[in-house]
Amino acid sequence: MPETPTSRSRGQKAPGSAVSRQKSPRPGVQRSSSVNSLEKNERPQSKQRHRNVKTKPDVDDLSEAEDNKESDSSDPEEKLCTCLEALLTECSRQRLRALRMSLRHYSNVDNRVSFKDIQTSLQENQVRLSQRALTMISEIFEDGQGIDYEKLYACLTKAHLRTGRDSIKARNKRNDLNVKQALTLEQIDQDFLRRLEELLVKDQTYFDVPLLRNEFSKWDQHRVGQMAKEGAQLICCERTALYGALLTNLINRCDENKDGKISWPLLLNFLEKAQAKAWEKHPELATLPEKVKEAAALRIATPGPIDELSSSTRSKVMTKLLKKTSFRRNSSTDNNTPEPHKPKEDPAGDTLPETGVKVDNPAPDVKRANPFAKDKNTRTKDPDGKQTSELKSEPRGQDKKENIPEGKDDVLDSKVTRIPSHEVKAVVPNEYKSAQVTSDPPSERLQLEWIYGFRGHDTKFNLCLLASGEIIYFIGTVVILYNHLDHVQRHYREHTECVRCISVHPAGMLVASGQYASRDEKGHQAHFRLWRSDTLQTLHVLGAGLMVKCVVALCFMPGEDILACADNSQEKKLTLWDVKEGSLVAETFISTELLCDMGFNPKYPELLVTCGKEHLSWWKVYVEARRVQPSAQPNYEGFLKARYINCLSHNQKGDLITGDSNGTVYIWGNGGNSITNFVKHGHDGSVLSVLQYRGHLLTAGRDGAFHCWSWRKNMDKEGTLQLPKSEGGARCLLLLPSDDGATSTLVLGTTMNSLIYVNLNQSATPLEGVTLDDVPITQGHTGDLRAVQKIEQSFLGADIITASTDGVICKLNSETREPVWKLCMKGYPFLCVDINKEGELLVLGTKDGHLVILQVLRTDISVLEIYNKKISTGAITTVKLSQDQKKIAAGGTDKTVHIYSLQSVEGKEEEVWALSGKCQGHYGHIHAIDWSSNTLQGDLIIRSSSSIPEQKFWNVNTCTEVPGEFMTDVTWATTNCVLDHTLIGLWKSKQASEGHMTCVDVSPARHLAAMATSDGSLSLFRYPSCAEGAFSHTYKAHHHTHNLCFTPNGRSVLTVGGSDDCIMQWKLV
Repeated sequence: MPETPTSRSRGQKAPGSAVSRQKSPRPGVQRSSSVNSLEKNERPQSKQRHRNVKTKPDVDDLSEAEDNKESDSSDPEEKLCTCLEALLTECSRQRLRALRMSLRHYSNVDNRVSFKDIQTSLQENQVRLSQRALTMISEIFEDGQGIDYEKLYACLTKAHLRTGRDSIKARNKRNDLNVKQALTLEQIDQDFLRRLEELLVKDQTYFDVPLLRNEFSKWDQHRVGQMAKEGAQLICCERTALYGALLTNLINRCDENKDGKISWPLLLNFLEKAQAKAWEKHPELATLPEKVKEAAALRIATPGPIDELSSSTRSKVMTKLLKKTSFRRNSSTDNNTPEPHKPKEDPAGDTLPETGVKVDNPAPDVKRANPFAKDKNTRTKDPDGKQTSELKSEPRGQDKKENIPEGKDDVLDSKVTRIPSHEVKAVVPNEYKSAQVTSDPPSERLQLEWIYGFRGHDTKFNLCLLASGEIIYFIGTVVILYNHLDHVQRHYREHTECVRCISVHPAGMLVASGQYASRDEKGHQAHFRLWRSDTLQTLHVLGAGLMVKCVVALCFMPGEDILACADNSQEKKLTLWDVKEGSLVAETFISTELLCDMGFNPKYPELLVTCGKEHLSWWKVYVEARRVQPSAQPNYEGFLKARYINCLSHNQKGDLITGDSNGTVYIWGNGGNSITNFVKHGHDGSVLSVLQYRGHLLTAGRDGAFHCWSWRKNMDKEGTLQLPKSEGGARCLLLLPSDDGATSTLVLGTTMNSLIYVNLNQSATPLEGVTLDDVPITQGHTGDLRAVQKIEQSFLGADIITASTDGVICKLNSETREPVWKLCMKGYPFLCVDINKEGELLVLGTKDGHLVILQVLRTDISVLEIYNKKISTGAITTVKLSQDQKKIAAGGTDKTVHIYSLQSVEGKEEEVWALSGKCQGHYGHIHAIDWSSNTLQGDLIIRSSSSIPEQKFWNVNTCTEVPGEFMTDVTWATTNCVLDHTLIGLWKSKQASEGHMTCVDVSPARHLAAMATSDGSLSLFRYPSCAEGAFSHTYKAHHHTHNLCFTPNGRSVLTVGGSDDCIMQWKLV
């Protein structure tokens, strides 16, 4: 019988398996710090340029070398090419084309030119040839009608190809497949700072930052820290010394979302940093602002011409001026009434505020969402259908008495949903009553640094290798490019919905990635994107409107710029695309219920194989004819046919390897459709990945087994590696080449969304004596991920804990960006988590109303379940542990706060957790709870906020509500409740009006506040943010950001996105 959750007693081990990750060096990987790649890339080029200039040959000095080279060749044209090779070293291909056009101008109808015309064309195009070369040209190409300039140009082109100049057409290569060394964002920013500093020093000027901030604020009506590019450029041209390419590039750099709106706080940050550096190196520049002010004051103090006149003369002059003014006014017609003043408009169409006039935006509506609702941008309505509410902060003693229900507190009105356009009042703490606050955005910004997780539980085309050596995979809407040598990530974030599959061009640079279609946003259609992996530049967006549901499979054709794509329509449409032109080549239908895999044969590139549910088919692609048609069907003969063919792979000899749901592997030899070898029931369950490696066959299955088979007639098993149960099955395999070209490391992706290193054995069979790496590349969740919390001082070295509805609990190290610990408790849909400072005591709430308390033992890192009980009929959405670790507050959809505490029980030596009371009175689902860090009359206080929105204060010992007017001197250990005086600026922001405010957290230094909304936005504010219309830095994180927290050191913010299964780490820069 299965064990019920409530039947376990204290001290019994928790269900599932715990895995502790001990930090160890990565196999075959040497971490190197980020060196200045810009200098590395520039030095060889500069040396090469210097070498070319230094050894540039003189035309007259090459004759001897030419004769020596020519002596080895008997072909006259080959001798001429050898002679021209050194002469054309400094000649560009473009100049040769210009020479050809000049010769064509002088030619006759027979494409002939005279020797004199050749000399004239060479002189016009500054192409220097030796006399020896000119003589050879005349001897080889001249006939009775003249010199054939087309043959001459062909010879010049052939010689120019040997020079090694970087000319794409001369090398007959495509420039969109050449890997370019991309500069990092830090290098680009440093270059901007250097150029700005040089401008200040050269022009002996300065940036008036306060004036610029004032000007930018007038343009930013929505108070989001953004404005139109054209407006920013206009202000910079008028108020600064910036101009030209520097200004344009700087404006483009501040357009982080590429939507025509720049982040003006980021622009000011560049100017401030550059000016600070310039003043540090040149102190005399720091006196420029004062000198300008003194000069302005001097101009004001200098008397004008009329002030120097005597009083009588000045009176006469003023009388004459007044008479002239009166005459002009009376002579004007009465019909010329002035038109009403119209505000100016910026080039983007936004109305601009007048100079010196304060812009007052209407207060955004305050709306809250149910944190347990689905990922949709829904709005909570009151019974009257209104969606508006206002948040106001009023000091104690100045509260309005109107419209306060009888019997309710006059500071915090809890029945806000029953009053249309209700007001929610927040208590002003004494420490903030006289505090000076600003609405400026913080100087710090956020930058996506790392994403934890990998999508392996339901996808196949999810792991590839680039020519740069980076590993490429995806999760959510982001494609991740991981440099395993430096342990850093880059991110391609152009997709609008979750990514379903990726494929890499055989050249290793061009990437294709396909996505799902949105159920809510009509503009978010299923399509795939072609983009460069070195610059992350999108080249084509194809298939929108043609694909149905999602793009399930992508693969490139070897030797051709052709991409095969399959969607998830009922017939599974197969399309072929020209990736160079971005055009559709051919289309057909696969006609299978489920498509699992497809791939081209490297030996026979025109052969494409697809597999799926009761489906295995060969297709032949006719590129020139622009069509694709079925080529063959499988010939099983007497072999067992499985219901699902899950995966396929080709080797270089053209053999096809397939794995099916019976655990069997079939070999289809040399591009044919007949079985030539097999491994029967090699796995207990489905085979998910197959790969040939050095005379061996590697297979991975859903059973978590990783097998090695000899590539011989009998296909004998030569080794097995078993994954831990916490990692599930093995989804995909990827070989990593080493520096010497050999392959010693394999990356294994699991169905539990982890990537793990496997060091293969080079001296014996690949899996002999092999173990999994202790530290995975990444690990994640497979369920709805909503719980994240920081760990102050974990004994395991972790500082972040996450939990999901899949029953998985993970501990992560945000500084090293590595997994530390993992626990699987299948059947426990966790929604929230809290943990003590040492990381030993875990408190979790589940979707079905259970409160679970776990203890991690330091001795063997085992886990004890010390409490597990269903405490609510609804979901537990928030739990909070008191600072003394003796009390727990839990709230959820039942609108009740449950208080648990450690209590002594008769007959037991140790205290046990038991219910001490319930705090009831909320009208909405409880979202957040905070414990007080001090006491009120000796009792601890908690505050809880709900979805109404409303906030209540409770005495923990009596479980009674405390009026808010007594909370002015209470301080709080955390700031997760959103109805607070210090967070009014967040409620009045544009982000809160466009999406529901789902969560908020304050940095450990208490100078920054991070806010997440239901539309996926992540905003960074100053803290406290008491002023209405506070500015912020806003970023797109997830489709729906459910929770966030700062790291204990305050250097990063972590966000979780629910159904996308990913954890994003944003570093402060």
